[in-house]
This record gives sequence, structure tokens and C-alpha cells, in this order.
Amino acid sequence: MRPVTTGHPVSAALLLLSLVPASPAFAQMRHSTAPADSLVHVFAVVPLIGSGTPIDPKRPMFAPAQGVQAVAVPIGNGPAVAAATPRSGIIGYHMELSDDGNQAIVEFMAVSKADLQAILTTSDSRVQVFVKGEQSKDAVLAAFQAIKKDFSFDKFLVSGVR
Repeated sequence: MRPVTTGHPVSAALLLLSLVPASPAFAQMRHSTAPADSLVHVFAVVPLIGSGTPIDPKRPMFAPAQGVQAVAVPIGNGPAVAAATPRSGIIGYHMELSDDGNQAIVEFMAVSKADLQAILTTSDSRVQVFVKGEQSKDAVLAAFQAIKKDFSFDKFLVSGVR
């Protein structure tokens, strides 16, 4: 004869585990800010530069010619070493070409505003710069739609690194 049980032992264990993250100890361990939100974001309309060769690829102005370099962290040292490794300069960007193909709408990301000074202080009249949180989304959207009719932040943000 089999013993009668009121519930499956595995489902009881899963129920117990599902309650654990709600405890105050685990709540303190959660990050309050997503890593991408702790970066400085600058949106810009910039001309394309570069001759299109491997040494000088076509890219948005201010984008590094050799792309964004990953930080090498020795295997087995985990996130603590990665977080302690200093990063500088542009650490990420994504873009969308304008309708005429001569300009790009770009989101540049850096650890600090100082890393984006070349963009923020440019006197090049072909460049329009918008710092995330300093201009209204509607103003930025209008500037972007002037060069790309169907521009949408919904599609743009999905294609970027988050």
C-alpha cells in the first residue's frame, strides 16, 4: 500500500524556493540599476567618415576605427575582476543610417561624460548632439525624423546593446 500524500514533494520544494527571493536578505543583493543605465548615453546625428578600407572602415564620426574593444578578463576571475577593470572612451555604440546614406543616427555609451568630450564639444556644424535626459524625447525624435522619416526609438533601442 502506498502512503497518501497531499502534494508532490518536488512542487513543495519549488514553492519554497520561489518564496526565498522575496526575503529581505535577497532583496539587498539585487542591483537597483541595470548596468547600461549607469553609463552616459549621448545620441547624435553625425556624418559618415572613413574610406571603406580595412584600415579606415566607413563608420559614424567619433566611432572608433577598430570598433569597441572588449576588456580582457582572465578566465575564472569572475565579475568582480571585470567590474574592477577600468574602462574608458566609447565602450559601446549602435547606429541607423539616414535616408540619404550620408549620415547616421548614433547612440554612444561611455562610463563617464569626460569620455565623450570630443562629441560634446565638437564645433562641426554637421553634428547634432543630444545627451540622454537633457533634451526631451520629442525634440530628439523630431531631429532624427528630419533625416530618417520612419525613425522610431522602439526599433532603434531594440537593435542596440542594452
